[in-house]
Amino acid sequence: MCKADLRPTRRLEASKCALENAQNGGSEEYVVIMRKIDVAIAMSHCGLHREKQSFLEPLMCMKASAPNAWLVLVGCLEHARASLALSEYALTKRSLRPLWKLRGAKDEFLALLFSEGLCIYAKASLLQGQHPSAWKALQQALRISISHTHVNGSLFCGASALRTVADLQRSSGAHAASAATLRRVTEMLEQASHDHYTIACARVDESAAQIAAGNVTGATGLLRMALPEMRKRKGGYTRTSEAALLLGLSLIHISEPTRRRGISYAVFCVKK
Repeated sequence: MCKADLRPTRRLEASKCALENAQNGGSEEYVVIMRKIDVAIAMSHCGLHREKQSFLEPLMCMKASAPNAWLVLVGCLEHARASLALSEYALTKRSLRPLWKLRGAKDEFLALLFSEGLCIYAKASLLQGQHPSAWKALQQALRISISHTHVNGSLFCGASALRTVADLQRSSGAHAASAATLRRVTEMLEQASHDHYTIACARVDESAAQIAAGNVTGATGLLRMALPEMRKRKGGYTRTSEAALLLGLSLIHISEPTRRRGISYAVFCVKK
């Protein structure tokens, strides 16, 4: 196992150690809850969704008192994420119910928490084939994100909502519209994130939509921009190749980048 594969495991071990110290050290309840949420998030990074779900069950049963109300809601959100990853869509929606009381919240963090809950609800609805419910939830999420565009977190929530919109468009065969939506996702991430790999992944997703829409030239340009960053990560090169292989296109050659600086170009040879 390479070092990169060990990182999530080490994070999980560190999170469990911090939780144990908080419990044994007599820390306040909200600190213990925060440590539990850290453990749950680390579990998801390790792919332990069932374990994460079980771990958060006691938190779901807690009464949200004033000092830890928002933390309990974050726990509900993470429980919903685990349930969604396990394809348990009805349970996903049940886990999100406590968040609906945040509707109309003036606090920016709580508003964004509600928006993220709407995005997860929309994804569950989409996977259940309930497109009208998904659209309604996404429209609410986007309105919240647009009203808080000065906050980076709102841009990430907006990007998440737009990705689900793109999924809906693609499933209905509107590939050009899906590509346009994913362009907006890339723009949002460019504004909100300094993680070049995340932006490169968004460009690859957009390129796949462009290929589906028949715009091979546009897709190739996006792949050229994404390639230098994707090549740095394990699995990134494969993901770039898969984008070009969609709809009968075969990526038969990728040249080395022309230079190692900020802007780099590569040649893609594609055949049908």
